[in-house]
Amino acid sequence: MEYITKLEENLTSLESIHIRIVKRQSDLIADLAEVGSSFSLLSNSEDLTSEALAAVGSNTDKRVQLLKLTVIGQGLSLSD
Repeated sequence: MEYITKLEENLTSLESIHIRIVKRQSDLIADLAEVGSSFSLLSNSEDLTSEALAAVGSNTDKRVQLLKLTVIGQGLSLSD
């Protein structure tokens, strides 16, 4: 009986940690999306570096999409 109680406590703890990780990933996704948008906007105002800045913005947007798929693949939504 003690083993089952300890196992239940450990599983509850793991679930709590997992939820915090997903929350941090969601925060990272939001921040990274903002950074990508900033690079894309900056590329419109810079002549010499516009292509490089646009590429960084585009690649950042792709990274955001991959992170979203990772979170969804864990069986949780970004709002959890």
